[in-house]
Amino acid sequence: MRLYSLLALAVVSLVVLIGLLVGMQKQTGSGPSGKLVLYAAAGIKMPVDEIVDAYETYHEETLGGRMRVEVHYAGSGDLLARLGTGVEADLYLAADESYVDAAREKGLVAEAIPLATMVPVVAFSEDTEGEGVDSLAELADLVRNDLRLGLGEPGSAAIGKISREALEAAGVWEEVSENLAVTKPTVNDLGMDLQIGALDAAIVWDTLARQFELGFRELPELSERSMNVTVGVAASSRQPQAALHLARFMASPEHGAEAFARHHFTAVPGDSWADRPELILFSGAINRNALGPLVESFERREGVRVNATFNGCGLLTSQMKVMGDQTRASGFPDLYVACDIYYMDPVEEWFEEQVAVSGTDLVIVTAKGNPHEIESLADLARPGLRLVFGNPTHCTVGALTERLLQHENLHEAVSPNIVERTTSSALLVPAVVTGAADATLAYETDTRAERDKLEVVPVNSPRARAVQPFGRSRQTEYPQLSKRFYEHIARGGEDYEGLGFEWLIGKDLEQFSVTPPSGAREN
Repeated sequence: MRLYSLLALAVVSLVVLIGLLVGMQKQTGSGPSGKLVLYAAAGIKMPVDEIVDAYETYHEETLGGRMRVEVHYAGSGDLLARLGTGVEADLYLAADESYVDAAREKGLVAEAIPLATMVPVVAFSEDTEGEGVDSLAELADLVRNDLRLGLGEPGSAAIGKISREALEAAGVWEEVSENLAVTKPTVNDLGMDLQIGALDAAIVWDTLARQFELGFRELPELSERSMNVTVGVAASSRQPQAALHLARFMASPEHGAEAFARHHFTAVPGDSWADRPELILFSGAINRNALGPLVESFERREGVRVNATFNGCGLLTSQMKVMGDQTRASGFPDLYVACDIYYMDPVEEWFEEQVAVSGTDLVIVTAKGNPHEIESLADLARPGLRLVFGNPTHCTVGALTERLLQHENLHEAVSPNIVERTTSSALLVPAVVTGAADATLAYETDTRAERDKLEVVPVNSPRARAVQPFGRSRQTEYPQLSKRFYEHIARGGEDYEGLGFEWLIGKDLEQFSVTPPSGAREN
């Protein structure tokens, strides 16, 4: 009996273990089985079918597990309405990015990735070309009683919404709508009606006209309304990592872009394909406590790796200058979050989309009770004080300290009291706490954890402020992934503010720039 009990226990344990492993595999998008639900605009069916087949094959042959993708086709508007009812969904692919934008505003979609572009055109069958349709030159020419014209339904299909907006802008919507032969819920329905001769003309996407081998005219009022085909990850998805894995596959030049091009779409340049891509992040040490948890949560959601280096920005910029214009293989970062604008300037030529993230003040820090009665920067020049400052060539806090003292004409007076220069802002407050220094100039945010042991004296100067900027490398292989990393940071305001930072996300850096005084050392 004891043997049977042991065997039964072993079997139960094995079943539980297998269940746990399967659950983990489904979450990561790999494993023996799984399913993703994709809602896609009907006008994109051809490339989507091809990409889905390729992805399922890739998943099984490369990752060793079967991932089935269940696709539901309809008009972009209809699909958005379904998402709002709480249906099971992992991805939403719309013919017009405005639908994905609307879904994000409603909290139905989290991440969004552009895939390709389409242009609305007036299409007709070859049999109709000789009947005057080929003479169409502008939208006003559609106001004809003898023309059997079809449009997409504005509330259901992206092409319908775009058509109505273009006709309204041309001032002929009312007249055209009165003479319409039919409206259809999808652009594919219009294409089929044209093929069988049920319509003389219809406004459709240029891609569909080519796929259905229809004649078409590019009108100026329509050509300026090209749209991005965009895939969004449903906020309700129970497997966002797997959903993002498929979305990245759809956007990659090696897989999705080729399929879109074969079906006459203009592919949007996407990220190079990697099953588990890696971003390189350089960040000033001041950002570690706020940015570190955001890096970890981004890795978990995206199924990627972020190789983060937190250090003094003087050291980081020196490393980047050595790498220069070398390839990413040299270790040049995809992303850079500096301690201050001061250390974005030396490398700004290599980064784009530079925006502010957060800010903090430079303050005087001394022991609890302020035994030396330090009330201002000038008091730091008192003979006998032991000061620990940041090294101006290694870390931003050191450069800001030097710039501040030079501007206040106190550099020469204070310098004899400096007993040590540290390579990181993280070492300044501990020097005061342990008694190794009587005072220091540190970031206010670095004092929060030890406030019961410190006195903090404000510094009244615009130069006693550090603004942390974000930049994305111009050479990154993963521009879309890098953009989503920034968006992830942008949702982390509470994390930053909880640590005492001022939340400045997205603000232009120019409004925070302070010209260094003459004689200040550039780093």
